[in-house]
Amino acid sequence: MSSSTSAKMERDKQLVDSLLALKDDRFEVWKYFEERANKLGDQLWSTGTWLMALIAATLSLPFVAGFVKVPDTLLETQINVKPPVVGIALFGMAICLYAYAAILDIRRHIEGNWRRAVYARTRHWEEASWGGRRRHGWNVLLAVGALAFAAFVALFLLALFD
Repeated sequence: MSSSTSAKMERDKQLVDSLLALKDDRFEVWKYFEERANKLGDQLWSTGTWLMALIAATLSLPFVAGFVKVPDTLLETQINVKPPVVGIALFGMAICLYAYAAILDIRRHIEGNWRRAVYARTRHWEEASWGGRRRHGWNVLLAVGALAFAAFVALFLLALFD
């Protein structure tokens, strides 16, 4: 464990301990952090879906604008105007990287609240578990984002080598 991780863990423990000192009701402190994690989970999904909608709109732009022509066979794809397609592909890759950073940040906040909740309940520090249905939303956003990033890379390469 790195020194910054252990320092953060100590700050988290001190936060929970100070809340417990104010009100000696471990259930209320646990409930606070659990509810906060659940709200952040909703925010993760909401933020992720908005970002994925932006990514999908960006990915469709060269096709809707007529910059890329897709005939009946995929091997004959033609790019009519290369500079905008390259720009859109680069923008799309940047948005995908931003989306990953944004949802990863929200995920870290969720994990921190889960760890604090478990500590408030058990007085033992445990790592957050992303098992079961909790992991499903994260996996979906990650898979869609990775596929979109791959599509932007393919579009960029197609524009360069067409």
